[in-house]
Amino acid sequence: NPPPLNTGGYQTPTSYAGAPAPSHSPLPPSQLYGAPPPNCSHYSAPQAPVPFGYGAPPSTGYNQAPPQNAPYQQAAGQFSHPAPQQPYGSQTTQPGFSSPAPPSFGHQQQGGAFIPRTYLGVPVHPSDNPLFPASEMMGPQVVVDGYDPGLMAREVEVIRKATKGFGTDQTSIINVLTSMPPLRLAPFAFAYRQRTQRELLLTLEKSLTGHLEDVCMSLARGMRTRYAILRMSGFAFKFADLLLCEGPLNADAHWVEKAISGLGTNEALLTDLVIGRPPSSLALLRAHFTKRKGRTFNPYILDDLSLKTKTCFEIALNAVWSDLPDQGHGPETSAGFGMAYGANPPFVNEGLVQSDMRDMDAAIKLRSLALGSVDPVLVARIVFCRSPVHLNRLQQVYLHTRRTSLTHDVKRGVSGHLQKALLYALEGGKRDTNGCWRDAKMLNATMVGAGTRDVLLVVRLLRAHWDKARFAQIQTAYMTKYGITLKENVRRETSGHYREALLALFNV
Repeated sequence: NPPPLNTGGYQTPTSYAGAPAPSHSPLPPSQLYGAPPPNCSHYSAPQAPVPFGYGAPPSTGYNQAPPQNAPYQQAAGQFSHPAPQQPYGSQTTQPGFSSPAPPSFGHQQQGGAFIPRTYLGVPVHPSDNPLFPASEMMGPQVVVDGYDPGLMAREVEVIRKATKGFGTDQTSIINVLTSMPPLRLAPFAFAYRQRTQRELLLTLEKSLTGHLEDVCMSLARGMRTRYAILRMSGFAFKFADLLLCEGPLNADAHWVEKAISGLGTNEALLTDLVIGRPPSSLALLRAHFTKRKGRTFNPYILDDLSLKTKTCFEIALNAVWSDLPDQGHGPETSAGFGMAYGANPPFVNEGLVQSDMRDMDAAIKLRSLALGSVDPVLVARIVFCRSPVHLNRLQQVYLHTRRTSLTHDVKRGVSGHLQKALLYALEGGKRDTNGCWRDAKMLNATMVGAGTRDVLLVVRLLRAHWDKARFAQIQTAYMTKYGITLKENVRRETSGHYREALLALFNV
């Protein structure tokens, strides 16, 4: 018999709200997924569930009134958000901006196909979403989240003055960019170009380096110099600010290209970008990459891989989460996979869990440290095609049946890039079901040992900070696992304006 479900102290229902009670499970109700565990102490959860997490819709935007914030102020170089905003989907008229009235921005079906409106829990500006129908397409000048025109003009002026003349006011740039939600980046860049007749990214690239050689290199290579810039002393700050200006979807499209281009594959970066992603978010990244880079997403990645690694990544790129009714293409998962740390987990198909366990028995045959085999392709067909909630339950059953963890057996029987990809997906549902424990572990890996892996630290930290509620959950998991705050560890491992920029992400 499979073990009682261990949910980490969650108080859980047995099914989605309004869903009929499952009838296919052979287990009694006390052992179904969702039954309270008799004892659980492996991972401490907050006393109260977080109302907005990686599986919940955004707390602001999408036809909801955002919180009332303090009005814009300028004091000691600090900048805050404007007061009352309008719901996502409303329009703010700005002088000189041609802005058609935007439609409502709920998750909609277009001709039977689901249209994702968020990317990993973060609303996407219509100008960046290639999956929108033509009737809903908008220009980057359209304000969809109540961005106050007066505040926008003042922040444009702050950046203009900070990059004007000799020297750069780096603190002012940090204060403006780290406090700006991704929905505002496109209108802000448009307003900056209208005010100064210059591109924002090019202005920052030129202003955040003090050497003529680096300026000429940036002008010659354009946006393709960021990876090399990081290797030069003192320019990680510039690297972080440029990613802030791009937003989560644009930045990920850029890093897919960087992970593949050049000599060799940046395996850790590629795994972060495509493994364990909800199918709806991966579909949005695929379409955006093709539109922005002019290349077909799947072949671009697969042509750089070989043998079983290529086969398994092809499974991941084309996967759907078959344990979910919408297969990962519905509103519940388009706002992020899994659920909020401490929230009630949904129903799990126990019949499919048992079927997957039988397949795992056939795929993983390890009899001793030196004997046995693992079929990585069969393991990938399960791991890459299930949601983190399902993988959480599957790993509990595997541990109860085999007296060893599934991740441990994968480490024994699989090696190289493929091993890391499988572990990345499994750990997204090992200690929780929203990947916060795994992401805390991945962030720590960039700072342990000799030297700091700055590229991965900046990419992972910036991606985490866009979803503020989930970022708080990652920090909780980090403190639980390592006994030190993530912010304090980042402070120890960085210095100068680079440190100042990264620490500002924690203060928004």
